[in-house]
Amino acid sequence: MTLAAPSPGTPSPAREAGIDLLRVVGVIAVVAGHVFEGPWVQRGIYGWHVPLFFFLSGYFWSRGRTLAEEAARRSRALLRPYVFWLSVIGVPFVALRLLEGQGAKDAALPLVLGGAYLTRPFSAFWFVTALFAACLAFRLLERQSMPVKAGVVAAALLACQLAPRYVAHVPAAVGTAFAALVFMYAGQCARAFGPQLPTVWIGWAALAVGGVLAGGGTLLPLDLKQALFGTPVASVAAAILICAGLTRLAETYGALVPPRAGRWISSLAQSAIMVVLSHSAVLEVLGTRSETWWPGFPLALGVPWAIGLLLLGTPAAPWVLGVERVKGLGGRRRLSPPRAR
Repeated sequence: MTLAAPSPGTPSPAREAGIDLLRVVGVIAVVAGHVFEGPWVQRGIYGWHVPLFFFLSGYFWSRGRTLAEEAARRSRALLRPYVFWLSVIGVPFVALRLLEGQGAKDAALPLVLGGAYLTRPFSAFWFVTALFAACLAFRLLERQSMPVKAGVVAAALLACQLAPRYVAHVPAAVGTAFAALVFMYAGQCARAFGPQLPTVWIGWAALAVGGVLAGGGTLLPLDLKQALFGTPVASVAAAILICAGLTRLAETYGALVPPRAGRWISSLAQSAIMVVLSHSAVLEVLGTRSETWWPGFPLALGVPWAIGLLLLGTPAAPWVLGVERVKGLGGRRRLSPPRAR
């Protein structure tokens, strides 16, 4: 069995399994980042876990759609579950705040503004609208020249360096989305030039170099929700190296995943957006903080994922998970929301 990575565009089940597994690992890292805290979390998790999903969106980007078509597809895959879970979690949350004496405006306005205005139990909601905005911006810039694309991204990153607070508080995380385009363009470039570097050792080398840079303590950490892109150029470069290395290794070693295991991994990936959007609600109900991670971490992962797997086979899947209904666990594969085609 060869360990060479499949060529771009090849609809290989093995490649799908590897990428789906990578996405599952990324979601686990997102939850871990909301449970644990400390320097090792900043260096070991924040340096790649959110950039990974933007990177993969660029890596699997499909050219040729109109902006309207892109908006429609992203609305179904991202905004439908966003609105669903914002309503399910938000209604009792606002009601509780009103009962505690908080004003209606203060209780409800963050839900309208989204992005960095949303805290627990909506910790990761910003990511969904940021990815939606980034995909639309990426499509809008698709036919522009490279200098124009580079100028937009450079201006957005510069704004994040000079005034991260203002960028982060643009409603729905739209400001952060433009800076995050750097990871989407990096993913697209990795897809284009990756076949010229077919060896698996490229993946290991990129992961090692990026990991040393991000985890060595010399670079400022990333925190995309707060529009913090770390040490100029270096922190972003380290994140890109980690994402590129992980993607190459996932594609390569995905060939080793047995087909049945791959189908289960795919089911986990398809239901992952529920974990992203609802895990903080579980932590809020438990009152879990970083110093009391047990049982918060396993429950924040296990409860939403178990429910998501059950809902994957129901007519509710398009609204709850942003994917079409799948009959039977571990069955037919479909692409899940944060993954772009």
